[in-house]
Amino acid sequence: TKAFVKYLLGQEAQEDLLKYGFRPANPQVSFANHPISKYFNNDIEIGDAPKKQQTLRDLWEIVKDMPKAQAVRF
Repeated sequence: TKAFVKYLLGQEAQEDLLKYGFRPANPQVSFANHPISKYFNNDIEIGDAPKKQQTLRDLWEIVKDMPKAQAVRF
């Protein structure tokens, strides 16, 4: 799986994914002039993955009482 993640984070794959509306996770892939960039939240901080996996149930507990606009940000 490490090889697959390495491939997905590679510049070529990230540029291809941008064509389908995905925000690049690779900081070397620029999306500033891409038409879809206006929909990306520019206040995203990149951090380390959690040490333990959160389940969907855990995530639901976090957002279930939030207004939709607050829980889902575009």
